[in-house]
Amino acid sequence: MSQRGEMELPQYTIRPAIRRLLVPQFLKLIALCALFYFGVWINLKLLERQVPIWFDIAVIAFLLILAIAQAFITRKRAENWRYEFYSNRIEYFGDRLSSVLYSDIPSIVVKRNVFDLLANTATLALGKFRIRYLTNYEEISKYINSLVEAYRQEQYQSMQPTTA
Repeated sequence: MSQRGEMELPQYTIRPAIRRLLVPQFLKLIALCALFYFGVWINLKLLERQVPIWFDIAVIAFLLILAIAQAFITRKRAENWRYEFYSNRIEYFGDRLSSVLYSDIPSIVVKRNVFDLLANTATLALGKFRIRYLTNYEEISKYINSLVEAYRQEQYQSMQPTTA
């Protein structure tokens, strides 16, 4: 809130890439379904029974239903996720609310893992605060750096004695 009691509007808002959220979950789901299928198949082989064709069809249908349901659930959860940039801080609205002041950002580190490489995304580490699943991470990194520098310059100038 400002001194006049008005709420400050964000200067910039970004949202995480949905596909970056979906790819790891989809691969994990496929691996779990394959493990489940293999476990049932081994049990049936040890019992010297044949795996009926209807079982294969049922497992594939179940996998498709789970994948579609997971995609909808993830998309619904991530619809409201966003990072908002203000004059002195960054706020994250998602599973939980968190924020970081520009004065608390020691450095900006770009981190990428295998899934980030597949989705062409990255995570920006701002100390302990993370901005995850960004597609245009290079531009956002430069933008945050300029905000932090401007904030520090403003703080430095406000601490200087005024000469009249």
